[in-house]
Amino acid sequence: MSPWFPYDVWVAADLFIQAGVPHDAVLARLGLEPAKWDRISACYRLLHQCNLWWLRGTDQPNHWGDCEEVRGDMETNAAFFALIGAPRWQWPADAPSPFSMTAATRHIRQVVHAAPHIGPFTDCGWTARMIGEHHRVIGDLYAHDGRTVYLAGKPLWGRDGLALADIDAPSFEMIGARWMRDARRVYAQAQRATADHFYVVEKADRDSFRQLNERYACDAQALYHVTNKRVRSRSPQALAIVPHAYTPVVTAKAGVMQHSTWMSQVACDAEHVYMAGSVMKLADPAGFHQLADTDFYSDGMRVWYHKVLLPEADVATFTVRNKYSACDRFRPYSGARAESTSEAFDEWTAHFEASPALQGWWWHAEQQRRATPPVVGTLRPLGGAYFSDGQRVLCRLRSWHQLEGFEDVVLDGADPARFEVLAHGFARDDRHVYWMHSDQRHWRCLEGADAVSFQVLSASWSRDRTRAWYDGWKSVKIDGPTFEVLSECYARDALGVLSRGVRKKDIDARSARALGGDYLRAGDVIYWGGKPAKTGKLDLETARGVGFDLLIDAAGHWLHRNQYRKPLADGRTLRALGLDFFADARQVFYLDFYGLRMVPGADPSSFVPTGPGRGRDAQGSYEVELRGGD
Repeated sequence: MSPWFPYDVWVAADLFIQAGVPHDAVLARLGLEPAKWDRISACYRLLHQCNLWWLRGTDQPNHWGDCEEVRGDMETNAAFFALIGAPRWQWPADAPSPFSMTAATRHIRQVVHAAPHIGPFTDCGWTARMIGEHHRVIGDLYAHDGRTVYLAGKPLWGRDGLALADIDAPSFEMIGARWMRDARRVYAQAQRATADHFYVVEKADRDSFRQLNERYACDAQALYHVTNKRVRSRSPQALAIVPHAYTPVVTAKAGVMQHSTWMSQVACDAEHVYMAGSVMKLADPAGFHQLADTDFYSDGMRVWYHKVLLPEADVATFTVRNKYSACDRFRPYSGARAESTSEAFDEWTAHFEASPALQGWWWHAEQQRRATPPVVGTLRPLGGAYFSDGQRVLCRLRSWHQLEGFEDVVLDGADPARFEVLAHGFARDDRHVYWMHSDQRHWRCLEGADAVSFQVLSASWSRDRTRAWYDGWKSVKIDGPTFEVLSECYARDALGVLSRGVRKKDIDARSARALGGDYLRAGDVIYWGGKPAKTGKLDLETARGVGFDLLIDAAGHWLHRNQYRKPLADGRTLRALGLDFFADARQVFYLDFYGLRMVPGADPSSFVPTGPGRGRDAQGSYEVELRGGD
């Protein structure tokens, strides 16, 4: 590869490709193979912003092979610019000193983008109009060919992956980082957990629409968030961004707190505060601010973690330790959850030892408790792993520090006189509901649960009057009078079907019937994990779940998770032997990531699993060779 391919010709070629011209046609005019083009593009894109700290210095990778001319700081390498700028470009003698590669290449791009028909493209006849640059990906361009708008050579696409229709390409322009418009509509690049896509901003006034930061925009009537949220504002003229504080870790300003409105998820007007496009109820915009560079916020009267209100937090004494950890004089917090004083004691010790003026806080009470020798036999069992010392309730958790050890953790605020142990790790007093995971390593207080109406319905499902919980932690609003559990994985109410705590709007709740394991039938559709399965020749009338991930009919046709498989076992007699082993009247099977396979010689009438991939029968022991994915 010639490291001195003319930069301006590359800029023109890159624009044509990003405006939808096929790669092959462009590279044919350059006389380049795709691999060579990719190599040149990777190198030249770095020149767009080589003044960035992570591209400067002599310790950066040499993307140009053995060329001595390009070693060192590319931002000030005027000699290299003379090579790639030739024959049409040179750094003006009267230009500001010192030389800047970023400024020089930016000037070339601006000129070429305005008139790309240069060199081998002088008579190509293609149309390419530069619209703007992607706000994060260096070198990716918005461009159009007079008919279609592209990003990096792909027509702007919707959530379904298909090209957005009816975009007026000639009038299309950038409003800001994620916000655009044409002569009729406003568009946005979505910010979601799923892949990036574009959408039409409904009800937006294109003429008054303006960007507030990367995530927010507004018009004369409403506030908009890039997650496709629109909130009407009574005072749009007062809309503003609440600065976001952060501490850089690896830049030249590492360790020094910075403030940015560009990165903030918080906006406000005269009446409300908005977090990620949603109204924060009770928040006063006049005094709302971030606490240091953490995820805690306050308006001087209340405290939030992200947009979750901490109703019992004492604002006057609230102290943050890092992004997720804080406390007041009464209790410590881990995020939005009030943490046990016994769990949080060690991590807060350095703070309180360095602050002797603080007295009478929760930490001092825990310190005094630890200094008091325990009286043997004073812990009274309440049921399960819950105990009381007469004044407090404790739960016995497996220690993170000792392989086989246990630690007693205080449930702060629990009333031992009214404490009631329920089933499957749940307990309650007259104010709160508590839950301990079956592994005995985690516990939590169920925020918002109504202790009076709370019921444990099964190993997986519990509920109060208005909410249901799956596996003790995933909560969802329900229609209380119609709620019913269908299986350990499914429930339903008048609002629809719930799969593992997630509402599934596309499943017909009236015909829903649990088949066992993670399978459900609604009408003529079988669902696994809440999603439609490929049933093939499966007989829906005789299909039954055998374990969580296996469904079989009377003829032996079966599903592994959501995929159809041909008959292998006897569908009438197949039964589960633990999690991974199965048996019919003739054979023992092992279910792995790829499906069922026989265990040769094993006796189905006496076979007993003894561990992952291992078992024994009356004749001996067996060990299945585990395959990838097990």
